[in-house]
Amino acid sequence: MHQAPLLQRLKHKLRRTRTAFLHVPKTGGTYVKQAETDWSQRMPVLWPFEDLGHAWVVDPQRAAAGEYPPAGLNDGRVIRREELAKRYVVATVRNPFDWLVSYACHAGGWTDGYRNAGHVDYALANRSFGDLVRAIADRESPWPCRKLLFAQLFDSGGVLVADWICKNESLDDDLVALAKRRGLMHQRRAKQRVGSARRRDYRTYYDDALVELVERTWGRELDLYGYGFAPGSLVRPGQGEAPRLWRGVPSEAKRALRYWWDQDVLSRDGVAVSRERSSAPPMGEPARAA
Repeated sequence: MHQAPLLQRLKHKLRRTRTAFLHVPKTGGTYVKQAETDWSQRMPVLWPFEDLGHAWVVDPQRAAAGEYPPAGLNDGRVIRREELAKRYVVATVRNPFDWLVSYACHAGGWTDGYRNAGHVDYALANRSFGDLVRAIADRESPWPCRKLLFAQLFDSGGVLVADWICKNESLDDDLVALAKRRGLMHQRRAKQRVGSARRRDYRTYYDDALVELVERTWGRELDLYGYGFAPGSLVRPGQGEAPRLWRGVPSEAKRALRYWWDQDVLSRDGVAVSRERSSAPPMGEPARAA
């Protein structure tokens, strides 16, 4: 029997699996897509998958309301929820403490080749890290702000759209597990956009007051994904008292969780979740740099 060319077979596999990658900024998406590799030599870490880019998903009844994407992410693609009906959505998150340092590196142009003096937070990032975090924690627009850092995982109607959540700290391990589950190909490749010589261990940027501010402001995400200030506070799947969103998202979590960007309300089973961190997550295996 005639064998279809490799490209045709890969396209067929892509249509069958419908795995789609939702790129949340500063969480490792550039590495997954190998976006900085020349097109002629580019091969993503995971294949096949559909790249949704910095997409924001809108509820069909609010698609024309102009509420998404939030200011600060207007370079993101807007897609309707029904477009994901036959897609298995994969996204990545990161420890908010580390994410904020990575964002400062990006906004302040600490990495050669990515300096943009016109960036909305360029001056703040180069004044001091503390000034930047305090400003972000005090504003509701533009993104990033005191609302959820990883709000893309929810659509404008509050529904959790991610089916699989990787963590930046264990990205390759999570992608290997995803590849096995979805019948995809995975190949570890060179890291991309890993920061600059100016960037240190994220913990060195914080004092006690700044740690408390992050816990007060983004405590919902620290709890939701099982993070804490110490790298070793990363919670492995199956550990801890409360369920954490990691890897395969259970259907009960999709039913229970809602987040509305305009109101900045995260609810679980109809009850609003406090903004502040509820408790320290149990200690897991030490986090590994991605």
